[in-house]
Amino acid sequence: MTGTDGPRFAIIETSHFAGAGGQCAVAFDGEDRLTTDPSSINQALAALGVRATPAMDQFDVICLAGFRSNPEHLDAYAELCEGLGV
Repeated sequence: MTGTDGPRFAIIETSHFAGAGGQCAVAFDGEDRLTTDPSSINQALAALGVRATPAMDQFDVICLAGFRSNPEHLDAYAELCEGLGV
């Protein structure tokens, strides 16, 4: 789909409660890191090729505002990470 050998992806974390919160993200091309630490969600998405428009930033372009929690199938991954101390 991307025309590259390795997968291109971002790991995104955001936490908000009553309007206050924070975010961080990192983008990868296979094993190669594309963003510096710390990076915003929009910086990671831009590194993956998502383009902002005059009316919308990268976050809005791919409609991330509609996601409020992880899908259930990622629960096993979260438990594995916790078990490994990652």
